[in-house]
Amino acid sequence: MPNIAKLSPENLFPDQAITQSVQVQPEVSMSPWQGGSIILAFASAADMITQWGKNTRKRDRELRDFWPTEPYLAGAVATVSFRNAAFDWEIKSKSDTLSLAVKEMLDRAIAGDKIGWTDFVKKFSQDLYTTDNGAFIELIREEGVDANSKFKGAMAPVIGISHLDSNQCIRTGNAEVPVLYEDRDSVLHKLKWWQVISFSDFPSAIERMNGVGYSSVTRALRLAQIMKSMEIFKDEKIGGRNAKEINVVSGVSRTDIEDAVKRTKEGANNQGNVRYIDNVVLASLDPEKPVSVATISLASLPDGFDYDQEMQWFIAGLALNFGVD
Repeated sequence: MPNIAKLSPENLFPDQAITQSVQVQPEVSMSPWQGGSIILAFASAADMITQWGKNTRKRDRELRDFWPTEPYLAGAVATVSFRNAAFDWEIKSKSDTLSLAVKEMLDRAIAGDKIGWTDFVKKFSQDLYTTDNGAFIELIREEGVDANSKFKGAMAPVIGISHLDSNQCIRTGNAEVPVLYEDRDSVLHKLKWWQVISFSDFPSAIERMNGVGYSSVTRALRLAQIMKSMEIFKDEKIGGRNAKEINVVSGVSRTDIEDAVKRTKEGANNQGNVRYIDNVVLASLDPEKPVSVATISLASLPDGFDYDQEMQWFIAGLALNFGVD
């Protein structure tokens, strides 16, 4: 084993470790996770979302579209993001000047069009919990140093950090250049290991996935989709003026029924009712023609369904997958 104490910071990482590692470093290019050559032999977490491991970039865009549409899942994402942004922290150093400088740098973290630690952490948390690709931080180092100075590249001082859009970051699997960042002009930038820090929520052990993980939203996706379907069902059942059941009626002519329904709809329109409509009433029927009715329900929940119990298990599932109480 080499004497680590004698290794200088310049060659401690990554050059010597990379060249002596048994692992083969892939070329810096669009990696398999981007286009999708890995297909796992189990069903996708939700049928309408691209299968995990097939096309991470596409899947992450679909996850971003999905999670705000389920209010409880969206609330969980927002709550843990707010919690992370509200954590207290402090910088400790033997040098008060250095501590203040680092604190000022973090307080002025760049988060798109916002400057500040709170907005930075909120965006970082969104990417971490809602995308399998994870979250990325750019390390902005001082430029213009003397070309002959040892304080350049990996040794140049960090003067700022910036949030990078996860869907614009491509993992290469290469330890020297781990990330390709595509800017808004579609220009690719090679980010070396000392220019970027990548995170993922529970990263996959599959080597070819290059650190792509299983995000909290991915883990809770099936539960969230079931809950969303229940919410849509309830909304469609109580909202709108669609037919809720079929009534098979004898003793009344079809014309009488249609006229009664028409009058009821006109009455609802005159009252300004958009979603609610009164029951249809038929009056002055012929007493010599008794009426019989058979009802076929078109919108009902399964027998024994308990919404409160389902909600409790759903909330417990969200807590489990987000790692919170």
